[in-house]
Amino acid sequence: MKGGSPTSVQVPRNGSEDQVDKHTNQATVHKAIWANIHYKRLYLAEEAPICQGQLRSDFGYNAATRVAADILEGRYEFPEIFDQATRELCEECALIRKIIPKNSVKIKMSKEDYAAHWKRAKEETSSSRSGLHFEHYMAGIESEYISHFHALKSTLIFHHGLVLDRWAQGLSVMLQKLFGCSLITKL
Repeated sequence: MKGGSPTSVQVPRNGSEDQVDKHTNQATVHKAIWANIHYKRLYLAEEAPICQGQLRSDFGYNAATRVAADILEGRYEFPEIFDQATRELCEECALIRKIIPKNSVKIKMSKEDYAAHWKRAKEETSSSRSGLHFEHYMAGIESEYISHFHALKSTLIFHHGLVLDRWAQGLSVMLQKLFGCSLITKL
């Protein structure tokens, strides 16, 4: 594997790096990366008790629900089936919430807020599936209308706790950490 995308990966068999399965075509390399890197590193949190069953329904993906607000205010009646560790985390969040002043986090963005943020941005990479990238937003600060539009769009997203589908998609770059090593656990 020299620069570029991995053309082969080795996956430890039964957790031991002494025995490996080597994948050498695009389909099996992608499948191995998904199963051994993406799923294990990025989706493990989905197995947490708070992401299961009724709890997931009560909290929603962003915990922007009445139940979440009740927990933060200390008003929530935890059912008996509620996971104990999750309950302790929720109770700790409620204690922290008492320390943080209400409305200390703005959910309304003005065009001035928008412009101030993007004036400081230091990025030259385009990586957005939307087709918009840093330079698009940075150029938008030159127009009062575009700044207002982007600020309003951000405010609506913050206020309603929306998650755009494209935010769930990303790009992973597999790099060799050890020269000549294609062991998937080392990428």
